[in-house]
Amino acid sequence: MSSNVDIIIPTYNRNSLLLQTLESVQAQQHTNWQCWISEDGKTQKTIEIIKPFLEDKRFIYLSGSHSGTPAVPRNRAIRRGNAPYIAFLDDDDLWLPEKLEKQLNFMHTHPGCVLLGSNALHMSGGEQISRSLPLY
Repeated sequence: MSSNVDIIIPTYNRNSLLLQTLESVQAQQHTNWQCWISEDGKTQKTIEIIKPFLEDKRFIYLSGSHSGTPAVPRNRAIRRGNAPYIAFLDDDDLWLPEKLEKQLNFMHTHPGCVLLGSNALHMSGGEQISRSLPLY
């Protein structure tokens, strides 16, 4: 069965944060996804961090030449995926467990919607310090 969401995570030297980011993907209530971990370059430390996640066949690792920009690894992953939906996730961000499920439900009930964003909670030391304003 193919996934209905390609999750694209470009990464570069963010090993301490990447672990939590991947855990937030794995905790999604919506489970029909593939997560493309696309590294800008290739480092042993990143491979060590992601190795346990690669046991879950929904996680796929891609490496390539170091470009110095997240656009190159992001585009590499986009070219490999084939799901009808793409979700971007930076390697230093976390998703709440219901994020994908809520966004997919919205997309299905609003077929004219072609791009969807979400609110953000700004955290420091595990505590919420602010909430971004909704975009309209």
